Amino acid sequence: MNPLNGFEVKAPARRVISGVGPNGASTIVADGVTVTRAVRPNGAVVEEIWRQESLPATVSMDGVRDEVVKGSPPASGASVKLYTVPPDHMMDMAAYEAAKESLYGAGNGASQSAIPGMHRTDTLDVVTVVRGEIFAVFETGEALLEVGDSVIVPGTFHAWSNRSDAPATIISTVFPLTR
Repeated sequence: MNPLNGFEVKAPARRVISGVGPNGASTIVADGVTVTRAVRPNGAVVEEIWRQESLPATVSMDGVRDEVVKGSPPASGASVKLYTVPPDHMMDMAAYEAAKESLYGAGNGASQSAIPGMHRTDTLDVVTVVRGEIFAVFETGEALLEVGDSVIVPGTFHAWSNRSDAPATIISTVFPLTR
């Protein structure tokens, strides 16, 4: 149970990783829960499923990480994150607003918009909804995203708004972005 606002979050996500065994055949090399997990000040939960230090990737296990969730992907790599977002009425937006600079870096938490949670990152994010529904909110528009829908966020100011009564889960593949 997430201690914030009574919002329940499922146990850590299961991560199955394939690789190449000693005989050269494909196999499962890891099967367990993610330990790279963080609870944001607003109650959202972030789990880093995979972090690839450089691209192109190799068959080696250089992407497995069991450490703290980092805000940005490696400079020459990518990361895959699972976000579980509580309904808006359960979020502590004041705590989140106070933490935006530390979460996203100097200047990335400052938008001219009064929309709660508005921020940007120095990343290109490919986001897909895997459970529930959530609004992708921009400074001058918004889109309701449902299971299977995706949005591409190339470093633009955005916010997430879960106007339902149930958690929403999105998976985000994150690449570094040059401004």
